[in-house]
Amino acid sequence: MSIGVFDSGIGGLTVLDALKKRLPRESFVYFGDTANVPYGDKSETEVCDLAVEAVRFLEKQGVKAIVIACHTVSACAFSRLQSHAKVPLFEIISAGVQEVVSHVPLKCVAVMATKRTVESSVYRMRIAKELKGVHVVQVPCPRLVPLIEKGVDASDVIPILREDLDVVIENHCDVLLLGCTHFPYLIDAFKACIDVPILSPEMRFADMVAQGLANFNLEADAALTQRCFQFFSKPIQCKWR
Repeated sequence: MSIGVFDSGIGGLTVLDALKKRLPRESFVYFGDTANVPYGDKSETEVCDLAVEAVRFLEKQGVKAIVIACHTVSACAFSRLQSHAKVPLFEIISAGVQEVVSHVPLKCVAVMATKRTVESSVYRMRIAKELKGVHVVQVPCPRLVPLIEKGVDASDVIPILREDLDVVIENHCDVLLLGCTHFPYLIDAFKACIDVPILSPEMRFADMVAQGLANFNLEADAALTQRCFQFFSKPIQCKWR
């Protein structure tokens, strides 16, 4: 049986790559909702409804577990998904928080994410709970995901990044967490704009999924070979793939 991986578009492919490295015996079914991307500018109700449909789609493929690669869905819809899903679910927010915690001591943490993830305040609340007294700066970046989906050159987004990163520089943040699975595609552009450690939770998330599969006794048989099936709700042509 395969593991389902779900994202609003192509961003979750960064998680899929990490999962394939961490779990070489597993097979995967990836669903990217390219017909409705971006999720970050949608209401919480819309995000929840789309996520429920995605989970249903993956369950119809016979998956044994579902990885919610999308930070926005994990932030806004995970509780509702748990009430609907028939298989174990894994959300990425916990991995993002733990990635930050692993870099203590910290005074100020920046989290760049979609508008909907920022408005949920999930990262602010969960990081503050783990690290007492740490200031969390949340930075909404609504312009990036549509550009990444179109396959824009990383260098072309530097002016946008500089604007979005001003608040990170002004607050003297110690680290910057990429709170959207699309953003790692722009890692070189981020590094060109800011000189702080840039954290991305994909590999830590893969480790957490591996541990969760073991806890549920859902690990692949050693005889299996890795396969990956990718489904997009709307045909795409994108260099990021």
